Amino acid sequence: MSRHRILLLLLAAALLAGCAGAASGTPPATTQPTQAGAPTLRAASPAGADPVSAVTEPPSTPAAEATPATAAPTLPPAPVLTRLTEPGCCHQPYWSPDGQAVLFVDQPDPTVPVGVYGVGVEGGPVERIAEQIGKPSPDGRYLTYLDGSAQVVVREVAAGTEWLIPSNRREVHFSPGSARLAWDAESGTGAFSQRPSVVSVADVNGENAREVVWVYGGGFAGWLDDDRMLVQGRREDASGLQPEALFTLDLNTGEQVTLAESDRIRGAQASPGGAWVAYAITFDPEDASKNGLWVVRPDGTDRQEVEMIGGVQWRDASRLLIIPLEMNAPSHRVVQFDAETGEFAELTDPAETPFRLRASDWRVPPTREQTVLDSAEAGAIWSLRRPDGE
Repeated sequence: MSRHRILLLLLAAALLAGCAGAASGTPPATTQPTQAGAPTLRAASPAGADPVSAVTEPPSTPAAEATPATAAPTLPPAPVLTRLTEPGCCHQPYWSPDGQAVLFVDQPDPTVPVGVYGVGVEGGPVERIAEQIGKPSPDGRYLTYLDGSAQVVVREVAAGTEWLIPSNRREVHFSPGSARLAWDAESGTGAFSQRPSVVSVADVNGENAREVVWVYGGGFAGWLDDDRMLVQGRREDASGLQPEALFTLDLNTGEQVTLAESDRIRGAQASPGGAWVAYAITFDPEDASKNGLWVVRPDGTDRQEVEMIGGVQWRDASRLLIIPLEMNAPSHRVVQFDAETGEFAELTDPAETPFRLRASDWRVPPTREQTVLDSAEAGAIWSLRRPDGE
C-alpha cells in the first residue's frame, strides 16, 4: 500500500501531543468513581485584547487565577469500554460520517485484498465496506483517493461521478460542509522554516482553484468553516520574514487575524462550527510564558490557558476533551474542559476505567457521543462511552 494512500485516511483531527502507552485497556469495574482534583484555569488576556500582544507581551500584573471548586460534584455513570475488534488488526481507524461504525484499513486474510473494513459501535462482525481506500468527506457524500497515476480524485459516492483535482498529487482536505478543498504546495530546499508554501482552495469538484496565501515553514492548519481556515507559518512583507504565526484567513474577504506567534506552535484545531481554536506551544526559546495549552476565539479574544497538556480533540462547539500527558501514570484518563465556562470535568477515573492508548490514536465521532481508542499493547479497537448516552 502506498504511503500516499495511507496519508489520505488521516482525518483533520490533529493532536496537540502524543500520549505514550504501554499496556492494553481492560473493561471497567462497576464501583462508583471518586472525584479527582480539578485543574485550574488561568486567564491570558481580556476580551478584545490584541491577539498578538496578548501572546507575546507579559502582563504588567500577575494573571488572574481561577479558584478551583471546593465541593466535589456527583460524577456521572462510569464510562464503558467495549472491545470492537480482535487484537492485531486495523490500521488508521476512523469514524463513519454518521458515527455508527468504525472504519479501518485491513487485510484480515492473505487471500483477500486490502480494503476498508468496518465494525458497528456495539461490536459484532467485521465487514468489508469498500475496496477503494480513501478519505471520506464530513458528510459522507464524497471520497478522495489517489488514482493509478497518483493524481488526486474526488468521487461523488452515490452517483459515481469523479473529478480530477488540480492539487498536483498533494493531499486535499474537505471543508466542514464538504463544499471546498484545501491543499499545500511546498517548494524549495534547505531548512523547513525557510521553504515557501502556497495554500490553495477549490470547489469540491476541483473548479475555481486558486492560491490564497503564501507562508514559509508552514501551510494549511485546518478549517473553521467552509469560508474560513487556519494557517500556520511565516508571512513575508516589505521588511522581510515575520515571526511564525497561527492565523485565520477569510476566503471571501482576505482578512487575516493572528491568534499566536511562536515557532513552537503545535496541533492547532478548531471546534465544530469554528467558535474556538485550541493550540499548544512547547519549549518556546524566547518566552516561557507562551508555553502551554490554549483556547482562543477566532477573532483573537477570550484567550485562556488550560493548565493541562496532552492529546486533545473537540467534543462539540465549546467542550474540549483532553487525555493528559502523565508519563508515569498506570492508566490514561479523559478530562473535559468547557471553553465557555472555564469548567473542568473528570470523565473517567483510572480506578474505574483503566486504559492505555497506542501513541495518541483516538477519535471522537461526528455524533460526539463516544470515542474510539486504539489499545496500546493488543492493537485492538475499543469504544469508550457513557452508559446514559451523554
